Amino acid sequence: MKLFKIETSRDRASEERAEMEQASGIAGWCVFAQDREKGHQKGIQLHNSSDAPVYDVVVESTYAATAKGEAQPLQPIRLSVLPPGDYVVFEHPEYHCAYAEERAALPASVRPVSKNPKWVVGSVAFTDAHGVKWIRRGGALRRLDQATGPAASGA
Repeated sequence: MKLFKIETSRDRASEERAEMEQASGIAGWCVFAQDREKGHQKGIQLHNSSDAPVYDVVVESTYAATAKGEAQPLQPIRLSVLPPGDYVVFEHPEYHCAYAEERAALPASVRPVSKNPKWVVGSVAFTDAHGVKWIRRGGALRRLDQATGPAASGA
């Protein structure tokens, strides 16, 4: 009986790892770019290291001009699909955000924001290729039905 419990526990852990495989490859962070034509641009880089797209992506973030400034929530970025690869979504003066662009195709130097704790991606919610909903908040990845708070409920 004890051996059965051990094997069952191992099987369950293996299933959980397999279920999280695609979801663990999805992440986002704030970036800025300096372009000769467009000047200084703020954006979000989205990373999908899996072999399949994810769907219904919602990215919540905050912005403060300096680390000592007041963090302001930004309007969420919503993408119907995020294919495998690295993409950047820059702010757009008319439409809130521009189309996602492949990171490798951008002419500008895109740098991660790493010294301003108030200019961050707060959460990335998405549906994986198997229809399972996930959220990455504060670096932690959880199934969306196990998460709590406004981003988890879609509010």
